[in-house]
This record gives sequence, C-alpha cells and structure tokens, in this order.
Amino acid sequence: MRISATPSFSNWLLSVKRYPFNELRATRHGFTCKYVICDINSNEKYSCVPTKNFDHVSILEDLIMQGECKPLPPDMTNIMDYMFYWGLQKSPRWYHKVLSTLSGMLVGPEPCERKDMFMECIYWLVREMIMDSSYDFYSNEGQIVMDAWHGYCCHWYDYNNKFSFQILTSMSQSFVVDCIKDLDSLGFLQPHNAVHCGTVM
Repeated sequence: MRISATPSFSNWLLSVKRYPFNELRATRHGFTCKYVICDINSNEKYSCVPTKNFDHVSILEDLIMQGECKPLPPDMTNIMDYMFYWGLQKSPRWYHKVLSTLSGMLVGPEPCERKDMFMECIYWLVREMIMDSSYDFYSNEGQIVMDAWHGYCCHWYDYNNKFSFQILTSMSQSFVVDCIKDLDSLGFLQPHNAVHCGTVM
C-alpha cells in the first residue's frame, strides 16, 4: 500500500535509520508498506495488521512514531503474506513466534539477511513438528532431524535464492516429515540415520 505521508512524518522516517534497515520503500512524499507489526502497551504480544485497515493515515503515523507499530520491509512482507493467511490457520503458536522473531529483527543493530530471516522463521515450524512427533526436540533424534533440515534448506536456498518463503516452507515441511518417517521405520537410532536424512539433498 502506497501511503502519502505528511511532510513531518516522511522527514522523520527518512532520518531514523532503523525503520527497518533502510529497506522500507520511503521517500519524502510517502512510503510503501503492506503490514505493520503492533506491540500495543509494550506487552510483547504482537499482532500483524494490514495498513489498509487504517482509515486515517495520521493514526498509523502516530503509532509508528511512538514505536507501537513497526512497518515491514519487502522480505518481511513476503513472509507475512504467507503467515497472515495460511500460517495462522496451520499453527497459531508458530504464527506468533514468527511475529516475535520479525519484531526483534526490526530493532536489531544490524540488518538480517533474507536467507537468515527465512531460516529463523521456518525453524520454529520445524521445532514444532519435531515436538509434535514421537521424538523429543532435545534428543539425539530431534537434533538429527534439525541438523538435516538445516543443511537441506541452506543447500536449496543457496542453489536458488529466488525461492519465496512459501516455497521454502513447503519444501521444509515435506523434508522433515520424511526424516521423521525414516527414524520411525528404523525403530532405533543408528549412525547412518543422519546420512539417510541428509542424502535427500
């Protein structure tokens, strides 16, 4: 959504270099932002709100300047396009973990690379899938699945960094399901289990 901002807000947005990482598309005449992450009353219970839901731009500007809303740059918008309409239905717990993760990245001292951003958000889904399986996340089996997923996901992202968050998430889910099935079929942990999962790459 292209928002025609007031001069005072636009000047403020351009001067504050942390909203966020200089990647928000902004000029002195306005800014482009599809979503904002809100943390009203600083209770760390985040919500994602489409900017089109704000009837008055001045209200949105005030919330951003007060630090209660953070506008999302393009890569985070790609994540929330998926999470807002599908991730929330799949797992509210995962959805809120992603919101918390993105909010933390927005106030970090350094920009977060697209790959790391995607990986960290998907990590919470993989962690949840392992916990919902017959394996403890902190067990050897759980760590084998996590390590195998990380190598697999990094490999495919590096091979084609144009992958969207949706594609990388879908691939990760399928891979983790297969890894867990492999461990289930073996019935016990053997050294070649990690290799078996990893060879899917």
